[in-house]
Amino acid sequence: MFAHLKSIEGLVKFHAPAHRPVRPITIMPAREIVEVLVGGEVFFERDGKRERFGRGAVFWHTAGEYTVCETPRENPYRCFAFEFAVRDRARPVPRVSFWEDTRDMDLFCEEVFCAFHSSKCDRNMLAAYCYATLCWRCGGNAVASRSIPEVLKASLDFIGGHLDSGISVGEIARASGISRQYLFRLFRETLDTTPYRYLLKRRISLAKRLLAGNDLPIKSIAAMCGFESPEVFYRRFRTVVGMTPGEYRRHAFLGLPSGRAMRNDAADA
Repeated sequence: MFAHLKSIEGLVKFHAPAHRPVRPITIMPAREIVEVLVGGEVFFERDGKRERFGRGAVFWHTAGEYTVCETPRENPYRCFAFEFAVRDRARPVPRVSFWEDTRDMDLFCEEVFCAFHSSKCDRNMLAAYCYATLCWRCGGNAVASRSIPEVLKASLDFIGGHLDSGISVGEIARASGISRQYLFRLFRETLDTTPYRYLLKRRISLAKRLLAGNDLPIKSIAAMCGFESPEVFYRRFRTVVGMTPGEYRRHAFLGLPSGRAMRNDAADA
């Protein structure tokens, strides 16, 4: 289907600095870079108009074009950048598109990042999987400017900085200066999920990276991901991933499929 695609040559996480400009990268011949915005905001020109884009925006760059670089100092962007080797300049999607299900986006980015940096990674197979998924999820969604309320951004940042501390939904609401009811409403209307499910997804995603990336004891990983006990960690992990943490680690080390993706109906226990 993507005859121009050869392999994946790079996959990096990037967090733009708040107090110095970002230098754009010029895309070299026979290369294509896809930037998936997972946080913060960027300014980017589309159809001759400078627009502001937030979480979920996906930027597709081919030879001679530039990566995103302009970001507000108060909310610098964070992204995953995929670098593909290609045979020709044949972008199959709009220059700017949008990944509607940002929960799925986060899980995909973290899992393929872990796979890319594994010693057992098949780069050609991973390239096909990544490219097809990116096109399928957001190739048909030309993005309009979409913003996340500032108070919700504060909530997401608070969650990201406290995954290891066992925070509650009430604490997230208090840290954001809003009521629990309003917090639930923001998550439902903007992210189509609940605060609990979002928090659980982030904790499980972190746990998967730790399980696949080192040999720390599972009980230590449970604590590092904010679970109150190893038993609770085992139950939540198995419900979400479809296998135990130990099974997931063995599959990751062997390069086997890692179970089903996080279910959207994870229980609100």
